[in-house]
Amino acid sequence: MNSVKLLLILFSGALVLVAAAFLGLRFGSSSEVSAITPTSEIASENLSGPDEMLPSYSTRYDPESNAFDDGRDALKLAKDTNRRVLVEVGGSWCVWCKRFDQVIEENPDFRKILNDNFVVLKINVSDANENEEFLKIFPGINGYPHFFVSESDGTLLHSTDATGWIEDHELSVTKLTRFVQQWAANNESDEPEPEQG
Repeated sequence: MNSVKLLLILFSGALVLVAAAFLGLRFGSSSEVSAITPTSEIASENLSGPDEMLPSYSTRYDPESNAFDDGRDALKLAKDTNRRVLVEVGGSWCVWCKRFDQVIEENPDFRKILNDNFVVLKINVSDANENEEFLKIFPGINGYPHFFVSESDGTLLHSTDATGWIEDHELSVTKLTRFVQQWAANNESDEPEPEQG
């Protein structure tokens, strides 16, 4: 085997191990590890602006999607683009999930700061697919949507629901922006700032 092929195999194996750290997987054999789909091959939708294509796992809850594969791809993309991962757990049935999507769609400045700093990974929870195995690796969820902030190496940094972002029965763009800025990869401090009314 030539050295280029060996390096490619070792690099692919390292990516699987990084993803495993994030996903909390313990592999008994190599047959349990699915292939990593290159980010360039992930289906995208143009929901973030005219020049920005997002992977489908960032734009919709898909009960057919494999959360482990999407998680691996999100970690790789985050690492390649020096961002963190924002895991958003919910579903198309969830009113506050739809409101969060609406805030993203209607506020281009917020959409830009979110996508500049995070790879969003939407994890579906519904009767069609509860994603129980994937969600076992995270702390408990009290309501939907629920958000986890992770480093690109899979280290879990923060867990929250959306209740702290609600103001006058709506999601506050100001509070959401503050959250994104607080947990951005280039922020010096990972200590949450006190919420302001």
